Amino acid sequence: MPVLLCVAASSSTSRLLSVNMRTHTPPEYLLTFSLRNACVVPYDDRASRFRTSIVSLDAEIEAIVHGFSEYVNGYQRLTGVRPPAEDDAAMLKQCDRRPLGIGVPFSCNNIYHQAFHAVPAFERWAATVSAAPIGDLDFVPLIYPTAAVGKKMSVEPSKWHAWEFSIRPFTRLPSAAIANRTHQIVNTACTCYDTLHGNAEAFNPIALRSAARLRAFRQATLANLLPSEYPLPEAHEWIMPTTASAPTANSDGAGMAGAWAVPRQLLLWAVRRHKLRNIENEEALATHLASDPLLSRRVRRLVLEALPLGRQMRLLHHCSGLLGVHGQAMAWVMFLPSGSRRTAAVEIFPRGLVNDIYERSSRALGVHYESLRAAPTKGCGGGRDGKLSCNVSVDVDVVRAAVLRAAEHTRGGRKVGGGIVLGGAG
Repeated sequence: MPVLLCVAASSSTSRLLSVNMRTHTPPEYLLTFSLRNACVVPYDDRASRFRTSIVSLDAEIEAIVHGFSEYVNGYQRLTGVRPPAEDDAAMLKQCDRRPLGIGVPFSCNNIYHQAFHAVPAFERWAATVSAAPIGDLDFVPLIYPTAAVGKKMSVEPSKWHAWEFSIRPFTRLPSAAIANRTHQIVNTACTCYDTLHGNAEAFNPIALRSAARLRAFRQATLANLLPSEYPLPEAHEWIMPTTASAPTANSDGAGMAGAWAVPRQLLLWAVRRHKLRNIENEEALATHLASDPLLSRRVRRLVLEALPLGRQMRLLHHCSGLLGVHGQAMAWVMFLPSGSRRTAAVEIFPRGLVNDIYERSSRALGVHYESLRAAPTKGCGGGRDGKLSCNVSVDVDVVRAAVLRAAEHTRGGRKVGGGIVLGGAG
């Protein structure tokens, strides 16, 4: 008999769910699956809402699907497949029926973390998706415990920006349509598919040999982001230093439709408007950068997270460089056009914090990289977690020098330090 576990359902009631364990049948172990006539049953556990159990209606399959986890650098249980149990009949009568489902692992609402899963999912199922009518297709989140939906992550798919990132290379559907359909899938008692595919193989986006695979993923993503629907920022969306005037057209901005058109060799300074990971003396730095003739034309400051995700991705591919405090925005080095022209990244850390993931990502993609250390502000906590939440106060001369090196590198001037530069303000 199946082992039964009482769990909180995704709806307001509870249900009795048969877990994929049967004492007399040893399970198969899978990384990739393709099932006919299989049902996805969302359930909640202690770690996260909207976990997934799969009921195979056509075959006596007993399997545990493992997936690679970047949190443990190894594999862990992602979901399970089992035959229907006797007490499933009432539940299965409530199931929606759809032609095709593609299961995509979802470990965290974070662009860097989802790159581990989005790239192999795209590679495995791109041809299958391209052959399917849009209306016949669902993308099913296979949620890891680390996602912690309902705990550290919202239960509303409209806020799952890393989920949209994961499936954007498959589809041109608007963000709202993606979120609405995902909401239906995770909040429905079950959804049965004529065919259900999924995979959870290992991929490391910061490995040296990952560049070609990342660029293919990026190219497919950008092809689904039409300029008319995801325009570059307009004048009112940029932040100007209070003492500076708007830039004027020049050779760096050839083809500008006006003084505030986005320059061709833009160095994007990504800032935040939350309490954490800010530059305390941001305005002083902005004024200092604007006082330089080259940087006043090349550097633009923007609250990047205020843009819809698709516009962020298009903007980054238009840029030549990225500047910011260590955080999720720096993951966008993977969308800089590193395969076609010189690109650069300048990352600012609180002094005492060491994290080289974006340095490694830059090195793999051929992005000129420089890291700087800055003084954490008062009240910053101790340890790694505390440092991750710090604001910083920068030496404006040191930052300007680093940004100038990035500007010189990306405009085709001298190559600095073989493309990777490490340094800092102490």
